[in-house]
Amino acid sequence: MSHALWRAARVERAAREAVKQRARERTERALQQALAFQRAILDSASYAIIATDKQGVILTLNPAAERMLGYSATEVEGKATPLLFHDQAEMSQRAAALSRELGEPIGAGFEVFTVKPRRDQADENEWTYVRKDGVRVPVRLSITALRDVQGEITGYLGIASDITEHKRAQQAILEHERRFRAIFDQTFEFTGLLSPDGTLLEANQTALDFVGAARSDVIGRSFWETPWWRISQEVQDRLRLAISEAAQGRFVRYEIEAFGVDDSLHILDFSLKPVYDERGEVVLVIPEGRDITERRQAEAAIERLNRALARRAAELESVNRELESFSYSVSHDLRAPLRSIDGFSQVLLEDYADRLDEDGRDALRRVRAASQRMAQLIDDILKLSRLSRAEMHREPVDLSAIARTIADELRWTEPKREVEFVIADGVTARADARLLRVALENLLGNAWKYTARHPRARIEFGTERGTDGSVVYLVRDDGAGFDMAYAGKLFGAFQRLHGDAEFPGSGVGLTSVQRIVHRHGGEVWAEGAVEGGATFRFTLPDERAAAYPMDKPLSGEP
Repeated sequence: MSHALWRAARVERAAREAVKQRARERTERALQQALAFQRAILDSASYAIIATDKQGVILTLNPAAERMLGYSATEVEGKATPLLFHDQAEMSQRAAALSRELGEPIGAGFEVFTVKPRRDQADENEWTYVRKDGVRVPVRLSITALRDVQGEITGYLGIASDITEHKRAQQAILEHERRFRAIFDQTFEFTGLLSPDGTLLEANQTALDFVGAARSDVIGRSFWETPWWRISQEVQDRLRLAISEAAQGRFVRYEIEAFGVDDSLHILDFSLKPVYDERGEVVLVIPEGRDITERRQAEAAIERLNRALARRAAELESVNRELESFSYSVSHDLRAPLRSIDGFSQVLLEDYADRLDEDGRDALRRVRAASQRMAQLIDDILKLSRLSRAEMHREPVDLSAIARTIADELRWTEPKREVEFVIADGVTARADARLLRVALENLLGNAWKYTARHPRARIEFGTERGTDGSVVYLVRDDGAGFDMAYAGKLFGAFQRLHGDAEFPGSGVGLTSVQRIVHRHGGEVWAEGAVEGGATFRFTLPDERAAAYPMDKPLSGEP
C-alpha cells in the first residue's frame, strides 16, 4: 500500500513538473515573441531610440539612431551617453535654465536629461547631436523614465527625431518674414492690414513715423480712431464708410487730409483694397496712402506759372505782331529810297558816264553796291525773323532728295565748276520740310561758296552715329575752312570770318541754320581748318531717321 502511494505521489510530482515545464516554455516563447516584436519596432522605427540604465550607460541603440549618430551599436553600447554625442556648451546652458526653473542646482551632466523624468514631468526639448564625423544634427528629444512593477526607476528611454528640414523651413520662414518686414517697413507708402470690421492688425514703419506712434499704440484699435485721422469727425466717418465698402469687395480710392507728427496738414492719395480667401470672401483689407502734399503744391505752383506764362505769351504775341508790322513797314520804307538810290546811280552811270571821270564813276558803282547790299541785308533780316515765328509742321522728310535738288540748283548757277556732290541715300528725318530745306540751302550753299577758289571740290551730305547712338547729320566740304579759334563767331548774326572781297555774304545764313535746328530741339556745331575744309553737324531729336553707315563709301552723284 505504501509502495502504491509512493508511486502515485511520484506520478503527481512528475505531472506537476511537466505542467511547470510547459508553462515555462510558453512563458519563454511569449518572452521571445515580445522581444522579437520589440526588436522589430526598434529596427523599423524612423526615429532614433536610445535606452540607458540609471547612470546613463547606453544599453540599446536602434538602427535609426546608428544612422543619425554615425556610430554602430557596438561602438556605444556600454558607454555613458552625454559627452559622447552631446554638445557640452548646450548642456551647460540647459543646466543653468533648469536651475533657474526648479530653484535648485542642476549639474551639467546626465542630470540635465533625467531631472524632470525622475519627477514624472514631461521632458521634450530641442538638442544638438554631434555625429561621429563632427556634423551637428538638430533633434527634438523626448526622455521618459523606465520603471519596474514597484515603480522604481530602472533606466531611461530617449526618442529623437531629426528636425534639420524643419529648421531649414523655419529659417526660410523667418528669412521670408524678415524680407517682408524690411520691404513692408521701408516702402515710402503708408500701408497696413485691417480686418473686415476695420480693426488695425498691422502698420508699417513709414505710417507709424508719419504720426510718431508706436506699433503698440495703434494695433488692435479701430482704424478710424487711430492718430492719423484725428483731424475731424467728418474724416473719420468717411473712412469708416470706405472700410465698410472695401469689406464688401469694392476697391476704394480717394484723397484725404491727415495730420502729421508735427500737426502739419498733409494730403494723402488713399486707397483700400480687399483681400479674398479661396472661397472668395474678404478676409483682409489693405489700406495704402501716399503723401501727395508736395505734388499738389507743385501742381498749384505750375498752374500759377502756366497762367503767368499764358499772360506773358499773349503779351509776346502782341509784341511780335507789332514787330512784324513794324518790320514790314520799315522794309517797305527803306526799300523805296534804296531802289531810288540804286536806280538813279544806274542812270548816272549809263546816261552821264561821259561827263564823269573815273573816280566819279567808281563812286557811283560803290553807291550802287552799298544800296544793293543794304537791300539784301533787309531781306535777310526779314527771313531770319520769319524763321523764328513760322509755325512748325513735323512730318517724314527725305533729306537726301532735298540735298540733291539743292545740288542741281547750285550746279545750274555755275555749270563750269568741277564740284563732286556725294549725297547719301535714304537720309530721312521727322521735321518741318520747309525749314529743313532752308537749313540745307544755307549749309550746302556755304560749302559751294567756300570751295569756289579750288579748281576741283567735293561736297558731302550724310549721317553718322553720335556717341549716344543718336543720328547726327553732316555737311562736309574741302574748301577754305576756318580757324577753330573763331568757331564761336560762326553762328552769330552778321558775324563773318571772311571779308566780302574773298567770299560775299551777309552773315545771316548760319544764324538761320542754328535757329532752325534749335526749333527742332537739336544742336549744331562745326569743325574746320584753314584751307582744310569744314564740317557742319546737327541733330534733330526724336527723329525717325534712316542713318547711312558712314564707315561705308557714300554713293555719289556724277
